Amino acid sequence: VGGDEFRQISFSNEEVLLLRDLVMTTGKDNNLRDSLLQKIYLQSELAIQGNQILKANLGKMVEKINSSISENKRILLKGYHSLNTQKISDRIIEPITLTDNYL
Repeated sequence: VGGDEFRQISFSNEEVLLLRDLVMTTGKDNNLRDSLLQKIYLQSELAIQGNQILKANLGKMVEKINSSISENKRILLKGYHSLNTQKISDRIIEPITLTDNYL
């Protein structure tokens, strides 16, 4: 059996966007949707780019939270998605501390 048959397949950015759009049309209550999206992104060029952007963004957020903690300031969370109520709204919080894994 030739090695070409088992080479890793990666999707182009355009293919990932099309697949994502198609999967997203299934609705948020579809149990397979998130699993498929994760697999699509793992096999794409966007995964690497997205992870770098996410890490940079998270770093900035942690820096702002730490600054707010040291200055005893409140933070406005815009578009906060509550897992309990499934509602999205703005919330004002007063951070006290962050744990080792930033929770």
